[in-house]
Amino acid sequence: NSNFTKEDKVVDTNKNCVISNNFLKKNENTVNFYDILSSEELKFFSNIKNSSDQFDYLVTIVKNKTSLDYSKYLIHQMIIDLIILDPDRHLKNLSVIETNNEDYRICPIYDNGLGLLATLKHYPLSKSIQENINKVTYNPFGIYENKNLTSNKKLTRNEQIQLIINKIDELKENYDINDFKVKINKNKLLNKLNNYSNKLYKDEYVNRAIESLKISLNELENILWIDINDN
Repeated sequence: NSNFTKEDKVVDTNKNCVISNNFLKKNENTVNFYDILSSEELKFFSNIKNSSDQFDYLVTIVKNKTSLDYSKYLIHQMIIDLIILDPDRHLKNLSVIETNNEDYRICPIYDNGLGLLATLKHYPLSKSIQENINKVTYNPFGIYENKNLTSNKKLTRNEQIQLIINKIDELKENYDINDFKVKINKNKLLNKLNNYSNKLYKDEYVNRAIESLKISLNELENILWIDINDN
């Protein structure tokens, strides 16, 4: 009875997969950044040498074609990826929503299935959680070609943090700087984590995922996200 987005649709239900609730209204579609960019624009983008300039280029192209300002969205996306330790960000899971009026709106963040140290081959249980957290590299604007993810440069955790801080500093003249930090109800989130009922995976996997999220949250609190209470 689950609803799926276009990208999350399950074909073989016997395989592990990540699904999300359908955030599309009737006759709406997602359009990912890969499809928004023309072949010439993709070629130009792939030759940009640093992530900061890639950010600026994407914001410009998306705004020109959809009238949407994705500056805050992309910063929030990078922050969320840091919090949940997701190395799998690319132009095909960054999207806008095309409405039935041939207009566009901001798309929710989705496709986070490789977060929380999910890939045991890369983040083995034999290593400490902190060692694995430090090992995660980030690819904020990668490009998939022939099922291979390409990137000019993968970023370490500290490099992605610094990229975000620098972009916020650049944009602060035109935006409220407080809007860029992700807002999380910490007590509510921790309560959900502590009471999570696992029926799908081995407890050691789930417990490691939960503990890694708690550690990551603590590392980034008041730097890239702020706590909000129930009030």
